[in-house]
Amino acid sequence: MENDKTENASIIQKWSIVFGPLCKLGETIFELLIPYLMISLITLMSSKQSESVSYIETIKLLLRNSKFQLIILLSLLTGILAIAAQYFASKAATDYTAKLRSKIYKHYMELDSLSQTSLGQDYLNTRIVSDCLAIQNGLNLGLRLLIRSPFIIIGSLIMTFIIQPKAALILAIAILVISLMISYFLRKSLSAYKEMQSKTKQIFRQIAESKSGLSCIRAFNAESKIINKFAKTNREEAYFKRQFSLLNAYIAPLSQALINFALLYCLFSYYSLPFSLRLNAATLIAIYSYFSKSLIETIKFANLLVTLSKAIGSYQLIQTFFKLKAEAKLDLNASNVINVNNPKSTIKPIPAKSYSLIVKNLTFTYTKDNLPVLENLNLPEMHSGCIYGIFGLQASGKSTLARILAGLYKSDNVEIKTNGKLLKFKDANEKAAFLNEHVAYVEQAPKLLAGTLRSNFRYGSMSDANLNSAKNTEAIWHALELTEAIDFVKAKGGLDCLVNEQSNNFSGGQLARLALAIALFRQPDILILDDFLQALDLSTALKLLRNVQKISQDCLVICLSQRLATLINSECISILQDQRIIAEGKHQDLLKSNPYYQELYKLEFPNDKGAQACVNL
Repeated sequence: MENDKTENASIIQKWSIVFGPLCKLGETIFELLIPYLMISLITLMSSKQSESVSYIETIKLLLRNSKFQLIILLSLLTGILAIAAQYFASKAATDYTAKLRSKIYKHYMELDSLSQTSLGQDYLNTRIVSDCLAIQNGLNLGLRLLIRSPFIIIGSLIMTFIIQPKAALILAIAILVISLMISYFLRKSLSAYKEMQSKTKQIFRQIAESKSGLSCIRAFNAESKIINKFAKTNREEAYFKRQFSLLNAYIAPLSQALINFALLYCLFSYYSLPFSLRLNAATLIAIYSYFSKSLIETIKFANLLVTLSKAIGSYQLIQTFFKLKAEAKLDLNASNVINVNNPKSTIKPIPAKSYSLIVKNLTFTYTKDNLPVLENLNLPEMHSGCIYGIFGLQASGKSTLARILAGLYKSDNVEIKTNGKLLKFKDANEKAAFLNEHVAYVEQAPKLLAGTLRSNFRYGSMSDANLNSAKNTEAIWHALELTEAIDFVKAKGGLDCLVNEQSNNFSGGQLARLALAIALFRQPDILILDDFLQALDLSTALKLLRNVQKISQDCLVICLSQRLATLINSECISILQDQRIIAEGKHQDLLKSNPYYQELYKLEFPNDKGAQACVNL
């Protein structure tokens, strides 16, 4: 039974795009016939013979009249077909855009991290919300009015010509003048609309830049400059919005005036004729009806063209987005991706292999036009069982480097060895699958997914039953213990406590510890920590560092930070400055030989007590 319903729904969905225009065509034909049939009916009602007939007799006469019966039938059919056309057009439009939104989201998720970062979250929101809505409105109106409006206009001309050829000529000239006027206003308004869109994008970009760089703006006392820049862009956007609105607002009244002048000219031209050649009232009513229909549909068609132009522009933007190819797409069905649904392999045992990473001559830019974020960067070979530190100030490229090491950004300058042997990958998919299985990455300022805390520990294709198993529950609590997160997790209700949108029911420090716990739960072979301790106080940070040191005995840990306290006990500290590594070595060696490191050390540890606490971990 359910299969039959699904099959029927699929058929309706498939043919909606055909049924909608066909229903609209039938509605248009019937609607055009009604004024013509009304001529004889009005003539009959206004004849002298009907004056001597009572009201009841007149009603009976109307009901027996075949043309009156036909008008009633056509009116009913017109209403039914209009409703059907609206239903099929709406269904076709909403079904298409629903599939399009899913396709856009799927394609975005399949893009590599670099492409996602370059596009930004606002880009995805615009494509899924604004552009899909514009396409939906364009389809909905197009399936109805692309058939209706031209047929009504052309049909009105034909029917007017049948009634009175001279009136048809006047109507044709009026429609031509209105079309030229509308064409002029549309060109102007679409130009204003494009400028308006450009200014709107600038406003969104300025808002995003202000939010992301708020601390720098305040540090350099640049609030007034940013506010004035935003105010200027806002004024420009308001100007183009006003132009767009006014140009579209002029169309309806000017078109109405032209049609009225044409109708008045038609009436005066017939009034000047001899009485015997003048048109009767019924004919004038029919002509006025066709004039009005032409006016209304001309304005509708103009609005349709505006809507379709927006829809076409949005469609082109979406097609441009679909042309973006991911540098590396991870096939989740591939045989080389970890399978965690087997209860026997819920926690991957620590392999007997040792891994190492090597970075040689790494240069990285986000786009071809931008300056390099990292340039000719080299890192020493980093082995399992050790912690390696990379120090860099704000905007030095630490997060970019962390994402490259984690495999989120593709680079051929990062080599991976296992047991001293260089790994060879046949393509980017295989390398992405390897990194997905072996590397855990804790980003700066992490966020959790909305849902339960437990659900955030799921990775790969792990099932609910597997995630809720006693073994995995114990492993999750052990990871929380290592990250000093047990107390606040229990206070919030345990593993099944809710995580709100944007994770705003957890503090920055709590999110950092939870993100590290999620990474440790996977028992990775390579752990990359991107300035994850910045939201923690020094005491909590030192406890976590002590636990990270224990973990590093079983895996390779790479810690990137702008705090030396995080890195003092590293096997090797690399100093990142001006897009490249300027120095590297152990803490004591750098403290003796590198002036830049000495200056950083004095700024962070003016009395040596904090540094001694870090060294004594």
